[in-house]
Amino acid sequence: MEPQFAFKIEAGSMIFDRPDILTIYVENVLYERGYITLHKSKGPSKTNEQLAYYYAVVVETAFQQMIADGNDDITILIAGRERTLPLTRDVVDLILKDAYAKSIGAGKVLKRNMSKMDCMALIDFVIRWCAKYLHCVIPEPDTNWRDS
Repeated sequence: MEPQFAFKIEAGSMIFDRPDILTIYVENVLYERGYITLHKSKGPSKTNEQLAYYYAVVVETAFQQMIADGNDDITILIAGRERTLPLTRDVVDLILKDAYAKSIGAGKVLKRNMSKMDCMALIDFVIRWCAKYLHCVIPEPDTNWRDS
């Protein structure tokens, strides 16, 4: 994996978040020559509130609906072979992420790399997917959750 050095533009100059680490990398790894590839930031990272809603409400509701529908286990294709796994919240999370990945043409969806907008798109897709395929309604987030 290539190292990444975040920066922002101020008054036409690149201001790196950790110039000390960048300097060490350039001096000790690149030696005298190298090149830089720039990538636009995807925006702010997903929030803990988004992840809490996703796991505590979205995945939990989908899991409970699958259990209510009589599913104790699920057969899925792993590395070209059918495997039967017990239905757990982790397996439901994988099913939901896989459905989302297929809908956007991605091989895999990793929440650790998601921006706030990416996470919002995942949650919106999963809510619609659950309505269509599980016939369940995912509750809205509780905006007063801190008061309870």
